[in-house]
Amino acid sequence: MHCIVQLEKEDPVGTEYQYDKVNLLENTFTLTDGAYQFLGYEFQGGVDMDCSK
Repeated sequence: MHCIVQLEKEDPVGTEYQYDKVNLLENTFTLTDGAYQFLGYEFQGGVDMDCSK
């Protein structure tokens, strides 16, 4: 089952989130043929956003 999350309020550009004691795998976020994925689920970044960082 997939669901789309739509937020009423967007965070400001450049917002960073830091979590202690959370380790991401190298393949948690991937870019394949121009499509971004989070654990294999495709997502789109915001307009004029660089999701490769």
